[in-house]
Amino acid sequence: MTRIAITEQLDRLLSQKLERYKRYLLESMAQEWTASIDDLTEADVMKQGRTQLIRRRIRKGKLQRNIRKSNVKGYTLKGKKLVRIGTAQRLKMKRGARRGALKRRGKMMSSLRKRKLSLRKRKTMGIH
Repeated sequence: MTRIAITEQLDRLLSQKLERYKRYLLESMAQEWTASIDDLTEADVMKQGRTQLIRRRIRKGKLQRNIRKSNVKGYTLKGKKLVRIGTAQRLKMKRGARRGALKRRGKMMSSLRKRKLSLRKRKTMGIH
């Protein structure tokens, strides 16, 4: 008799706790949902004619706000005006890009060589 009463009491407590946990989970999921909706609008990009306004974005762990960029290829923003990128500057950028590509290629080749060696070592040791 008492054993049945105790199990009924425990079942009732368990169902109450389950209801509380369900309610708590639903509320927390609703908060996460609204937070994720706010995160979606974090990288606001607005096109304004020939310029582009980036309202918020994160670069290198820092928040950048209200950055204006050119929407036209070959032009940059100086002050509030669109100015054509000069020939000398364009050549300098091209040279820098080429140099960066060569450096990246060299570093990639060395890392691939090292990976190949380590895989060969593992194979001879019977690990891989």
